[in-house]
Amino acid sequence: MKTLIALALTAAAGTAFAQPTFLATQGSTLLRYTDGAGSVDSFSLSAPVIGLTTNPSGQILASTSNQNSPAQFFTLDDPSGSPSLTFLGDSVGDNMFTSLTYVGDDLFGFFDGSQQLWSIDDGTYQGTQIGFVGVNDVTFGGSAYDDATDTFFAMGYDLNTFEVFVYEIEDFSTNPSGTLIGNTGILGDGMSLEFFDGVLYAAIQNRTTGQFELGSIDTSTGAFSLEQVLADTFSPSGDPTSLVVIPAPGTFAMLGLGGLLAARRRR
Repeated sequence: MKTLIALALTAAAGTAFAQPTFLATQGSTLLRYTDGAGSVDSFSLSAPVIGLTTNPSGQILASTSNQNSPAQFFTLDDPSGSPSLTFLGDSVGDNMFTSLTYVGDDLFGFFDGSQQLWSIDDGTYQGTQIGFVGVNDVTFGGSAYDDATDTFFAMGYDLNTFEVFVYEIEDFSTNPSGTLIGNTGILGDGMSLEFFDGVLYAAIQNRTTGQFELGSIDTSTGAFSLEQVLADTFSPSGDPTSLVVIPAPGTFAMLGLGGLLAARRRR
């Protein structure tokens, strides 16, 4: 028995250093990249996804744009194989959320790229406006949460200059207010954020290079560091984009064998 546990712990330790996989969408195209792999897989989805996150049960939740009709919510299934969308339900009213972020069991999102932060009931898909973040001339397309520091991040671009900025949203659940962290150094359009394993990641359509790029954000300065080009295509009209990170396959299963499975909170 001791030998079995030792083997399980050894395997778990090795698995823990495996690289995560990034899932990003550009319209109805899903792009999958495993850190360090150097190649990107592309898949066609049944709808244009504008928001991705992982719910407390470990399912990947997706929201889509549905023109002037209610937005739709799906699960993104088989993310490591052949990803597909399974319909869950329509949002209540013409609600479209360009970001999805869990804080514990509570779901938040920006309404249609605006400065309006909303809470979302993930059972009924009813949205409730919390408030405006109070940043002039900026449209928000990404959000993420770091539970270790209780920091709610948001990313948006200036409607006049297309400069992409990163903000901390204070009092996000009651009276949201945006505090500038810094400029990413990129001129962008569609964009998204995800916080994973101590790192703030972003997927941005770079107007200068004409590419869809994945990188990390310096949470002190807002500066963007390129990690991987996801696509050599860019839509000037701003295809909706989203981003989620999934851990290496088997990581938590192996940890569970050793009785060491720790609670992991996702954004």
